Amino acid sequence: MESSILPPLNCPGVLIACGGTGGHFFPGIAVGEVLMRRGHQVIFVISEKEIDAIAAAAYPAYRFEKIPSFAMPKPFSAQMVPFLIAFFRGVWMCRKWIREIGAKAVLGMGGFTSTAPLVAARVSGCVSFIHESNAIPGRANLLNARFADRVLVGWEACRSHFADGKAEVVGTPVRPAVATGESVAEARAYFLLHPERFTVMVMGGSQGAKGINEAVTGMLEHFDPELVQFLHLAGPGHAEQVREAYDEAGIQAYVAEFCSDMGRVYAASDLGITRSGASSLNEMAVAGLPGILIPYPHAADDHQTRNAGVFAASGACLVRAQTELNSLDLAHLVAELGTNPGRMQTMREAMLALAPSRSALTIGDLIEEAALDKAAGPGREKK
Repeated sequence: MESSILPPLNCPGVLIACGGTGGHFFPGIAVGEVLMRRGHQVIFVISEKEIDAIAAAAYPAYRFEKIPSFAMPKPFSAQMVPFLIAFFRGVWMCRKWIREIGAKAVLGMGGFTSTAPLVAARVSGCVSFIHESNAIPGRANLLNARFADRVLVGWEACRSHFADGKAEVVGTPVRPAVATGESVAEARAYFLLHPERFTVMVMGGSQGAKGINEAVTGMLEHFDPELVQFLHLAGPGHAEQVREAYDEAGIQAYVAEFCSDMGRVYAASDLGITRSGASSLNEMAVAGLPGILIPYPHAADDHQTRNAGVFAASGACLVRAQTELNSLDLAHLVAELGTNPGRMQTMREAMLALAPSRSALTIGDLIEEAALDKAAGPGREKK
């Protein structure tokens, strides 16, 4: 429900554009929670994609607003006209929300869903930020940087990709709920899993990964059902087929399309088989969950391979290219790690060493300071 009452001058509103993927959504939520705890009114701007609606349903008390979201077409493409209509409609909607809550700052978490809010920030006189969580920025954030006052990045490896020394390294925000403190036994009981078996989390990201699903289900015949079990997030439309594969192999597994309670998922797991999106990797680091990373081979500028390299270099994860992977090799790799507790402990420690310590708080501080300066008016900004 919309409110017509503006927040106090000392607590200006903030728009956070975090739609498109879970890698944008959940870090945006983490920053928004910091700001809301401090009294700021926050609107989370998401896309019309189904995955955003599913993720937002887990936060019924938060305010989400949708804008049209389309990847920018090629110049002179037939799609350019509908793209521009949708884009300027998104700008108009964001300007309306900025006025409504007295927003003085806008944060874009990446992707083209952030572009219209950033343009709206520029024409509305708001301070604007973008955050890039990957080791190399995507095409959208290189464009978004042109409209942003400040660029925030997750890793040092990304800083040089933005011109004029504009980027600040702040880490990637992780939801507090990721570190639940729940015991392994409690988490496994929640998913109806055996309390002592080696547990492998399989996740292809918020939109699933057909390649990972096929590689994992293809290796099941090589495992003893008494020794291993799986917690498999298969992605929209894939859960039933994946569940049938576990049933046929006689291996215990919890299978779902998506899970908003990732803290429990990480707590229940010993090892992850995942893509290498930056948000997921940072969450796994906070949880101390080592992984076998299979970068998405078609990611823009191969940024997932760059992300994976950061974690492989520290010994926290192993990396396998999807084009070189087969189910038997993957089975051998899982079995090798599952029977080597010393190596698993070394990987867990390396993972924890990579965990972002206070990224959400740092970004919240930067946004709050800038918003308060803007609210103070010309001539009264903090020095």
